[in-house]
Amino acid sequence: MVYAKEVDHARVWNTFFRVGTRQEMEEEIVKLKRKIQRKEDIMTKMLRTLCLLLFLGALLLHLQQHPSAASGPNTDSGAPADRIAVAALADNVSSDISPVAARAPYYLIFEKDGTFLRAVKNPFSGSDRDSSSGVVDLVLKESCRTMIAGEFGYKMQSRSKARGIKYYERKGSVKETIRTFSERPQ
Repeated sequence: MVYAKEVDHARVWNTFFRVGTRQEMEEEIVKLKRKIQRKEDIMTKMLRTLCLLLFLGALLLHLQQHPSAASGPNTDSGAPADRIAVAALADNVSSDISPVAARAPYYLIFEKDGTFLRAVKNPFSGSDRDSSSGVVDLVLKESCRTMIAGEFGYKMQSRSKARGIKYYERKGSVKETIRTFSERPQ
């Protein structure tokens, strides 16, 4: 090992301090600069790759935590983007309206004219914290621009407003509320 260090020192000594012409020394300096530049280029590429991997990892983590962000609206062919979502206690039209919008077990999706389309289970109903943004994304995915529930919390109200969703607080049965709601003048 000692011998290898001595050889390295000897090579360095010979490279920089040997007696030679100025042109030879300049050529050696140019070679060393090129070598340093190649290493810098490699380091730059590695840094860019690392940054890209970090960005993709953060994006993947976001998509895992907010699955509705990955897909666009759930639109049927020619379906209008002005549907009504009603927070319900059960998955049928005979159900009562859920007292709390973000914690509703189901959202019943209706056309603007009151035609029932489907029931969507709310994956955020049992969530401990801040389910309002997930519910707003869910409603938008179903092409709804109007929500009806017993009560909307502050976060749910502000997020709905920010995303262009109208919300109405109603109590009673879903069937009766939708009937009166769809009959009202727009």
